[in-house]
Amino acid sequence: MHDEPVPSRPTAPPRFFLPEVARTHSGPRAPLITTAGLAGATDAGQQAVVELSAGPVTVAELLELAVVRQRALETTGRTRHLVSARVPQPVITGAKDARLIAEARQFRRAALARLGPSARPEFVWQRHEAFHDAGLRVAQKMQAPFVASVHALKVRESRSWGVRRPGWAGLVERVGERSVLWRADLIACVTDEIAEQVAELVGRDDRVTVLPNGVDTDTFRPGPADPRLRDELGLRDRFVIGWTGSFRPFHAVDQLLAAVRRLQEVDEEVALLLVGDGVRRHVVEQSCARLRLRDVRFAGAVAFDDVPRYLRLMDVCVVPADASGVFHYSPTKLREYMACGRAVVAANRGEVGRRFAGGQGVVTVAPGRPDALADAIAGLRDHPDRRRAIGRVGRERVCRTESWHRRLEQIRGALATGPMCSDRRTTVGRMRPL
Repeated sequence: MHDEPVPSRPTAPPRFFLPEVARTHSGPRAPLITTAGLAGATDAGQQAVVELSAGPVTVAELLELAVVRQRALETTGRTRHLVSARVPQPVITGAKDARLIAEARQFRRAALARLGPSARPEFVWQRHEAFHDAGLRVAQKMQAPFVASVHALKVRESRSWGVRRPGWAGLVERVGERSVLWRADLIACVTDEIAEQVAELVGRDDRVTVLPNGVDTDTFRPGPADPRLRDELGLRDRFVIGWTGSFRPFHAVDQLLAAVRRLQEVDEEVALLLVGDGVRRHVVEQSCARLRLRDVRFAGAVAFDDVPRYLRLMDVCVVPADASGVFHYSPTKLREYMACGRAVVAANRGEVGRRFAGGQGVVTVAPGRPDALADAIAGLRDHPDRRRAIGRVGRERVCRTESWHRRLEQIRGALATGPMCSDRRTTVGRMRPL
């Protein structure tokens, strides 16, 4: 007598959980952009379920929220500075941790309450945030694989920024981070640096893999510069150096400003276009005035679908970085530049050096060296054919290996071959880069 095969349950599209939105509407927009990119790459496209604390949203709604949040960064950044000047930092951090625990519980209850009769999702994905386990609980209830996406271990990242948790940092790591990550079917880390930290924290690496950020190669694509936008920004007949992002300290915009100053000393046609907002935008504006930079344009936060229009105005796009500390980021802006066929100059640090140096569509320079950054840009200034060749190679590269569709394929492949979540024993395997 043979056992009858158990019919498999129908599979629904993946479900995505973004806990950082539950905490504040004024945080950086990168989490929303990356979540929207991966969710939009699913077979269901715009119908993918993205859960926020207030309820599910579509990919299009998530991208709209990204613009709202970035525009709020400047005001909230100044407010936080005033508060932090009067209250000891550990007190502020302790209050934030307590609020995060309460919001995580609320998010979990709301997510579980919203579950109704439905097919089991292909997988449940959650961007890692301390104490947040809504995605894990939903995955367990729906008997679906759970993917934890880690862009940073929160306690370690904040410690590198000088944030102290005297007496309770270890507790936050154990209870707020390790307990969730250890139960994941797959821990997708954006860089090797993060993967090593996670493997050290959870005591295992058989479920830890490296999954860098990606890019929407349909939205970000080469095209002619918009002459009307060029005129609106006063960039006609200018050699435009460009950057996009949120104005935060680790983006090292000061390195770019110093390089532009060197270039403008010998070239009157050099202009700088900065797209985005952030907690330090006013600081950057003050630095531009102090350095007496000419032709600097602050475009502010623009709609996601509009970003390529601005990128196509840029002759050279830049990803600067300091030389100190651990560079554990996977720059989405770098892939967006390349997808639009722009020539890119980037600091040779972390993932950038490993994945893109050596003729991969990016000119790399030593980090923390504005002179090297300026020299690399000057080398491209009078060679439009070289700029076009770099942009063409970059576009081909991201379409082949860096798209969000490719990242989704890699998640599916890792889940198909990796250990299952039902095995709770601590094992030591080999870290599997994708």
